[in-house]
Amino acid sequence: GKGQSIEIDGDLSDAAWGEVPFTSTPFEDIAQPLFPNYVLPKQYASRVKVRWDADFLYVAAELGEPFVTGVVTGHNPTLSSPNPIGNVPYYDNDFEVFVDVS
Repeated sequence: GKGQSIEIDGDLSDAAWGEVPFTSTPFEDIAQPLFPNYVLPKQYASRVKVRWDADFLYVAAELGEPFVTGVVTGHNPTLSSPNPIGNVPYYDNDFEVFVDVS
């Protein structure tokens, strides 16, 4: 509600977070089309809450994936990565948020 604040601390017990439901639709891995028969184990499921105010967009995520990694550094188009297929961010097993500001 109005006047509530979210402290950036990884704790979702703030009253402001309590008003926002978690996503209910399962996430699909960007590589899923390459492995159409693969089913993500339920214990690896992730869910997200999103909230905003006049100044900020807040994203909270509970990640079930036990092996979250990200080794890509830099900004487009100067990404750098030791990944075997090159400087591509989608090779990492990570959580990313993309915002279209247009």
